[in-house]
Amino acid sequence: MYYSAVLICIKADYDLLKVFIPYYLEILKFDKIIVVDNGSDPPLLDHRLSCDILIKYISQKRLLLHPDPELGQSNLYNKYIQRYKTMFKWIAMFDSDEFLVLKNILVLMNF
Repeated sequence: MYYSAVLICIKADYDLLKVFIPYYLEILKFDKIIVVDNGSDPPLLDHRLSCDILIKYISQKRLLLHPDPELGQSNLYNKYIQRYKTMFKWIAMFDSDEFLVLKNILVLMNF
């Protein structure tokens, strides 16, 4: 079991992923990010602003990408929490422009 994951449902916020993903994986030290592409056109993996960062972390097995344009955001969160609830002790949900700030704590494991 992993300790922590970030779950993000995103639609066409291509440029935000270059900041969001390294922030949560490298700075806050989350174990993985679960990215649900909620109908981006073109898909996140096909867009020039987001494909490099996605490929980098997918190849490191630190990012799980799911194309899932069918459901609304709250239904997607429920679906993927159910799918991954036994893999992680802690799953946080954020929008692509939301950044968790931990005061007096350097990494999430110490929270």
